[in-house]
Amino acid sequence: MINTDNCIPIASIPRFSSDELHTRICTQLRNQNKRCLTYCAVPKNFGYLLICAIADDETQSIDVAASELHSKTMPSITAEHHAMHAFEREMYENFGIQFTGHPWLKPLRYPADRFEALPIKSLPANRLSDPHIKHRLFLKKVAARRA
Repeated sequence: MINTDNCIPIASIPRFSSDELHTRICTQLRNQNKRCLTYCAVPKNFGYLLICAIADDETQSIDVAASELHSKTMPSITAEHHAMHAFEREMYENFGIQFTGHPWLKPLRYPADRFEALPIKSLPANRLSDPHIKHRLFLKKVAARRA
């Protein structure tokens, strides 16, 4: 727990398993005085560090928790707390993290085919592993062979 006027280094954020983080977030968001400020993924050499910050308006404090995600799968919080959909969809869009049980997991900002008009050189390296991009590249190759 930190006060709203403080900052903390990433290394000092308490770590939990993905299931523990999921339970912790869901439990806190059941309280009407608490709201999610951010839920994001940070690429690390082991996979991703998921970080969630939840504000408590009563105590004017922020609870920050993290989980080391070694795979690309995490249980969805959106099914229980609909306001979390944008956070999960953004992580899916940016990193391909699959949130199991998410009712509408699709890219948040862009359509899945947004890369059709872009040359491959303009794609960031971490985007080339995105399943949507791989599928679009495959379709382009098939179309080129038929032409």
